[in-house]
Amino acid sequence: MTFSDNTLNDSKIFLSNSSNAVAKTSVVGYYLRRFIIHFDKLTFSEATGVYEAFQRYYEEWSKNTKFMNTQEVNLDDWEEALASLKESIKISQEANDNVCLQHALSWLYRLTTVNEDKLIIHCILKSSELTLSYTASLGLQTFGQYECLHTGRTYAIFETLTKSDMINCQHNYKDLISNTYSMKSSLWQLYGKTEMSSLWSQLLLYLNIDSSSPSKAFYGEGFCLAVCNIANHLLIQGEYSLVACVLDFAKRRFPNEPNSHIWMLCENLFVFTRSLHHEKWIEAESAAQKITVVDKWEGYLRLAEVYFYKQDYTEADNCINTVLNQYENDNTYKFSDRYYYVRAKILKAEIQFASSYPDSVPAGIITILNNCLIEAQTSQLDYQSALIHLHIANIMLLIGLTGQALRVLDRCLVQILGHGGCFDRARATLLYVKCLVADSHKSAENERKEIILNSAKLLERVKSNFEKVEAYSRMKDVLYLQAQLYHSINMKTERNKCALEYRLLDEEHVSKNVYTLVKYL
Repeated sequence: MTFSDNTLNDSKIFLSNSSNAVAKTSVVGYYLRRFIIHFDKLTFSEATGVYEAFQRYYEEWSKNTKFMNTQEVNLDDWEEALASLKESIKISQEANDNVCLQHALSWLYRLTTVNEDKLIIHCILKSSELTLSYTASLGLQTFGQYECLHTGRTYAIFETLTKSDMINCQHNYKDLISNTYSMKSSLWQLYGKTEMSSLWSQLLLYLNIDSSSPSKAFYGEGFCLAVCNIANHLLIQGEYSLVACVLDFAKRRFPNEPNSHIWMLCENLFVFTRSLHHEKWIEAESAAQKITVVDKWEGYLRLAEVYFYKQDYTEADNCINTVLNQYENDNTYKFSDRYYYVRAKILKAEIQFASSYPDSVPAGIITILNNCLIEAQTSQLDYQSALIHLHIANIMLLIGLTGQALRVLDRCLVQILGHGGCFDRARATLLYVKCLVADSHKSAENERKEIILNSAKLLERVKSNFEKVEAYSRMKDVLYLQAQLYHSINMKTERNKCALEYRLLDEEHVSKNVYTLVKYL
């Protein structure tokens, strides 16, 4: 390569070195030559502007790399993208180029939050008029996502996605078909129907989208999301070896960004969940920090969960307040995803209760949970609603309202047993057993013994579910309770068997949080 006189000598030495040679006819060679030519044509002020822009870019990149933390991006200030887009819109309007204008508009509603819904609707309608079917379908999917985050009207969201499906099928838009399937899977997951979520993900995986090559499918973002949804479903069912296999497939199929972020999040959720069940707080906290890099709010919630179980309630509360403050006070980004908000409020109530009990019960704790329940039900977050009912029932049990606790459990057990993972099913059943036993004092002696015996047998299923997810500390809680129940009805053989199993398990897995049976759900 030839260099002009004002080219830096260091660059000449680097590029002419035999170990770092760049061929003139290579892609890199052409790029460097064009770069040098254009840079030489810049005036001093223009060259200074380029240098300052690159300096800002480098400092931001260096900061993110050093601290491994996500940074809030102010889209109105964000490396001249919106300014360029506005210039494109202006030129399109001057040239009366409606096609270019619609493509620019489809980018505009992604880069701004001002009148986002109106921009999307206008783009959909105008694209349909101009027969820009791809842009119209993409707009429908974006509007479905917007409705999910802002309005929560389930029927309207699925109706919008159905319209996108019709366009995709008519024109065989493989990537958009894949995206629609993955969006439906995510929506069912959001609304607490994990089996439906898994079904839609499996349909996407089995769907052969490439009609020209029947042996090949379209491996895009939607496919990666479906694979990770399956992995998450297997995770809550305690199928850890299968999770590892599915994640290994995702890593090999999607090694590069941005799709790699999807399986990175899934992989760290896997590590986090297993570490939390094993009570390995350091590993769980490390996994939560990594989750924060990919998904900031999910990471904060997971960090709060770790601190909560290790009984560091102050740090747990700080993490929760970060999420709540973002939801309640940030008007720039309009953080309105109620899913995170509801989960944060549930954890907030758990922290308040666990940090006070058994010395006292926080005043108004039931009211806090009821307000959270209204928020969840408004957004059709059925599974989160069921979990809130569980927490309300648990508090009622601990303050002696056993009859009311059983009535509350009747509202949520079907949802949790039908769509929950092994851990949540075990927690729900364990709470049901505790409520039954506590309420049995109202019954006659013989009837009470029958209730206790049936409850002790029901705990076998609870123990199996905790064992499957390797929650050994919770297994010991079940064995302890079983032994106490058998002892109360004078079944010494069964009591001794439970005591022996408890001792063997305790020798292998020492509990770090000994209060889970008493004040944790």
